[in-house]
Amino acid sequence: MKERILFFLSFFFLIYFHVHSQCDDSSIIAIKSYNKKAREIRSKDPKKALLLAFKSYNLSFCDTSGLLHAASLRELGTINYWLSNYDTAKVLLSKSLKIYEAHQDLEGISACLNNLGLIYIAIGNIAKAENFFRRALEIDIELNDIQAIAIGYNSLGKIKFITGKYNEALNLYKLSLYYEIQANNKEGEAGSYINIGAVYQELGKLELSNNFYYKALNIYNSLGLVSDIAMTYNNIGSNYILRGKLDKAEEYIFRSLEIRKNINDRKGLAQTYIKLGDLYDKLKQHEKAERYFFKGINIAMDIGEYRQIALGFYYRGINMLNKGDTLGAITYFQNSYEFASELEFIPLLEELLVSLSNNMETKKQYKESLYYLKKYVELKQYIETSIRDSYSDEDDIFSEAIKMLEEEKTSKTAQLKTYSLSAIIFFLVLYVIYLLVVIRRIKKMIKIKNKPSKDYQIED
Repeated sequence: MKERILFFLSFFFLIYFHVHSQCDDSSIIAIKSYNKKAREIRSKDPKKALLLAFKSYNLSFCDTSGLLHAASLRELGTINYWLSNYDTAKVLLSKSLKIYEAHQDLEGISACLNNLGLIYIAIGNIAKAENFFRRALEIDIELNDIQAIAIGYNSLGKIKFITGKYNEALNLYKLSLYYEIQANNKEGEAGSYINIGAVYQELGKLELSNNFYYKALNIYNSLGLVSDIAMTYNNIGSNYILRGKLDKAEEYIFRSLEIRKNINDRKGLAQTYIKLGDLYDKLKQHEKAERYFFKGINIAMDIGEYRQIALGFYYRGINMLNKGDTLGAITYFQNSYEFASELEFIPLLEELLVSLSNNMETKKQYKESLYYLKKYVELKQYIETSIRDSYSDEDDIFSEAIKMLEEEKTSKTAQLKTYSLSAIIFFLVLYVIYLLVVIRRIKKMIKIKNKPSKDYQIED
């Protein structure tokens, strides 16, 4: 009986898809319209964007092997990434990528590769993320797609930032900013300001960092991008914590929290709760801090956001130390270390290895203390080697980008010199003509002066 039901269901779907194997004009228009609208509002209202993307996805089954279906899968996958549904997003984007590859649609391939890279950053596979980003950027450069190139450099900047290579990250973010301005993409421009600000924050240039955050905030406010406004508030709050302005920090972090609750931004909520925990720990309200840490860590674990899990465990470890529980702190530091290692989260690994070595020594666990100290020395050597390597010619994409910008700058300078030289020649010619005219007039006047006066008699 079960097999018979399955047979009839299969037969029904075969007939259905045969009948609906072609999209009519109204379906094509609706699919494109839903995708466009979802793309426009996904940062303002991700829930509504998800609904629109689902409508597009359902309609697109009339074109299961075509580009309309690929576009719907891609949009639905991207919104699921925004909503931190990483497993779902990965499946949808992978399906979309296969269709684009079958059609050799380079623009679609690049977009899917870039979004898959973002997912792999979130779930902690940095090497795979970087591979996707590089493949996408190579295609974008081939297509000379200015806005996509900007996204590509921004994505690679994220990799360098996470792995603690701040100078490289800064250069890539500046490249991204350059292309965003060229493409007149205000949202992308603001994103570059955020990222540049984050690098300056890590480099300890806190006031400069905040200036970039406020530049971004002005743009996001003008565009009404609610999700990005919340992110910027959170960043400004984090900056004020580092500057010791805890009242200001609390104000901005709660602004971020209110927005993120309203739009159900789970990834953002995890970040903001953990940041509030850090704030209240610094205000010596350790129990209140603990509650926020648990809220943030639980959300991060539920959605598989490894970076926030690693940070949450680390700050919770600091919280335990402040409460006098060294063994509890060590446990949290070790848990954080596992996630940070998988992420290659270099800045956090540095802090963790020092904390673990020092606290193991405090508890007279000298062998373990020495183990983490050796790990710290190895990490510092790796960072120094990476910095040296970063100035080699191995990074072809980065080198080519710098070369391209330098050539463009040289070309503009040469063009300006050419224009300047042309202008000088032009004015010189005018001056010579002017002199010739003057000389001719002077000669004429001399001739007139030497003629008989009768030629100039005035008649009565």
